[in-house]
Amino acid sequence: VLLRDLATARVCTLLFVRDLPRKLRDVYSGDQLRFSDKMVDLAGVARQAAWVINHANHATVATFMLEGIPQLVIPRHQEQLFLALRLVGHGCARMGFQDQAGFLKEITALCADPSLQQQATRLQQQCTPRDVLDLEGAMRQTYVELLH
Repeated sequence: VLLRDLATARVCTLLFVRDLPRKLRDVYSGDQLRFSDKMVDLAGVARQAAWVINHANHATVATFMLEGIPQLVIPRHQEQLFLALRLVGHGCARMGFQDQAGFLKEITALCADPSLQQQATRLQQQCTPRDVLDLEGAMRQTYVELLH
């Protein structure tokens, strides 16, 4: 259903879908939808994506949250659901469920609703570390202290 709706919305999409049947991949592959055989570098995706789809895994959500990227989250487990609800509450994500009839409403919102990007940027700013640790300076200081 999600692949169908992404194709219908004509969203340019790179997908890594573990264990996707070859038949489905062949049906939906094209100019708009492309599939990767290997896991992708999430930091690289975050530098290029307007929005992303994921299952609300904590590390994945954090990667995109820290880059200010809106998300379509489709949780598979209870802890993912809790995280997805928090993102939706912050206004930077839309949530779907694996068994829902369609995703066009969520996809349309992510493509057209500027408040999702604004809220994702706001959350990014709230989560940006304010004090960046000076590792080189700390190592130098430790070295000096060890020598004396």
